[in-house]
Amino acid sequence: MAGKLSVRLENRIDEIQRVDTAIEEFAEQLNLPFAVVFQIRLVVEELFTNIVSYGYEDNEIHEVLVSVEHHADRLELSLIDDAKQFNPLLVDSNANVGETLDDVEIGGKGWTLVRAYMDAFDYNYIDGKNHLKLIKNLDQN
Repeated sequence: MAGKLSVRLENRIDEIQRVDTAIEEFAEQLNLPFAVVFQIRLVVEELFTNIVSYGYEDNEIHEVLVSVEHHADRLELSLIDDAKQFNPLLVDSNANVGETLDDVEIGGKGWTLVRAYMDAFDYNYIDGKNHLKLIKNLDQN
């Protein structure tokens, strides 16, 4: 069964709860495995938090569109925002490898987590908006 979830959020941290609930309900309808749902929720929380925390230099209300599309073999996750341009694919996820947690500098760890849970990534900056697309392959066991 295929399906699509789209949630329009304001650039406020408390909107995480709303998208989290929507993803849970969507995943329940599709009977997705707990581990996949956990990973998708964590990835969305991480990316949304970064957009809200670092992407805007004003106090205006902005819209962040989060979509999850289910296909037989994969989930496609996308985030579209009008925050300042930022390509997370350029973040060096190996910069802190081998260091203890206490020695690691702030920044970049969230993207390391995203890379660990997702299988493919694409980024474009189009008409003043960041377009991030991520793929999570589903096991066909």
